[in-house]
Amino acid sequence: MKAKPITRAEIKPADLIFSAKADYPKKITHVALYVGDGQIIEAPQTGIVVRKISFKEKYGKEITEVESGDKVGERVIYFGSFLQK
Repeated sequence: MKAKPITRAEIKPADLIFSAKADYPKKITHVALYVGDGQIIEAPQTGIVVRKISFKEKYGKEITEVESGDKVGERVIYFGSFLQK
């Protein structure tokens, strides 16, 4: 099953935020769960506890400043949903 691409304006709690290295924008290397109010839940890497963190703290920009497909620092960000809306 694939996530349905969505715009940032469509993102709701339980939607997904995917990121890829800017050098390889088609290869997703990280997925976080959007919980609302600019917050995400992620497992930063193997061996580190799952955490709740702001999108800004993670990526350096407010989520409202980013559109799907934008380069943010060294990452490219995409938004997607598995939910029926």
